[in-house]
Amino acid sequence: MLTPTSVDVAAQGSGCAQLSATFTASEAGYGGNFTAVSNNTAIVTVAPANSPSLFTVTSTTTTNGGPGTTITVTDTLGHSATETVQISICLP
Repeated sequence: MLTPTSVDVAAQGSGCAQLSATFTASEAGYGGNFTAVSNNTAIVTVAPANSPSLFTVTSTTTTNGGPGTTITVTDTLGHSATETVQISICLP
């Protein structure tokens, strides 16, 4: 089963800014590459990092909260999984 780790894009302290976070994807018995796609690039973008299973998620908004979005991760065999992303970047 394809399992991405959870990802939260959150700030500590005050102010609003675009932020990044990372997550990994894994699948038992699978050694190939993964792809990851944001289902709403107005909220976050996702890009490969330094390994075939590590991804960087970057907020494209400075709006706190909201509906969030999902990221769909797929392997080369067609298996996929989704991960929910919440944005918490404007803290008091």
